[in-house]
Amino acid sequence: MNLRMILKSSLLVTLQNNFKKGLYITDLNGQNIEKPKIIFYEQDSSISKKIIEREIILLRHLELMQVSMIDSINSIINSSDKFIQLSILAKNGLPVPNTVCSPSGDFKKIVPHSDIRERCVTKYLDGCRGEQIFLSNSKNMLRDISGCLNHDLPYLFQEYIEYSKGRSLRVEVINNKICSTYMLERSDNTIQSNYSYNENSKYFSCKNVTGKFPEAEDLALKATKCIGLGISGLDLLFQEDGSFTICEVNNNPALEWGDGTNIKAQEAIIEMVYERLEIINNSSKSN
Repeated sequence: MNLRMILKSSLLVTLQNNFKKGLYITDLNGQNIEKPKIIFYEQDSSISKKIIEREIILLRHLELMQVSMIDSINSIINSSDKFIQLSILAKNGLPVPNTVCSPSGDFKKIVPHSDIRERCVTKYLDGCRGEQIFLSNSKNMLRDISGCLNHDLPYLFQEYIEYSKGRSLRVEVINNKICSTYMLERSDNTIQSNYSYNENSKYFSCKNVTGKFPEAEDLALKATKCIGLGISGLDLLFQEDGSFTICEVNNNPALEWGDGTNIKAQEAIIEMVYERLEIINNSSKSN
């Protein structure tokens, strides 16, 4: 099997309507690149939704070329939008925090809404790595700071799960199987327990607890299936009754935890690619 990593910035998508009719991908010098059988799109979680929309052009082009994808375009789009993914999960009966979204971005009109609680977690729709998230202790506070916030994209106003403050589970799912589960904890007064947000903090701890929370891992498998991802990282919040609530589903999770888990993840991804290729090859033979 020949695997190749290609930077998206080094590709051009082309179509021709002359004697070379068809769809192609080329490098920046115009040289055709052989059509891959299968691709895994790695999204940079720090890029904006506008850039993601541009990259969808490449993915749609590859889809029209009948290239198989580890994650479908719809699953990438749905998981890249914090509110859409929660809507899909809620529709399928999976537990998520009560959430209000502000499509208009006008805080003064939104904050009085009765479904926004006095104490809530406020998130920028395009935030990542634990950034652009804060705990608001009152609606007056939200009104007071609204002029200081970027309103290019909507915000989410989310139920604050105080029992899980500074503590969460990160469950990595690859090919509909649990790869690893980590307990992430922050010992100071910060609500975020993200690894990328805290990895260099003396107040942060990360512990491998794979297999110790079967209910959480089962929930992660169901949520991944609902969104349609082949590879996902789920952040789960603890509930006081021992159950879990889904905070977020990530389509491009960090798989390196410094304890060898990244090797296990790489092996699982390669195994998944082999399985998908076998399906493709068998389908070609039958046709």
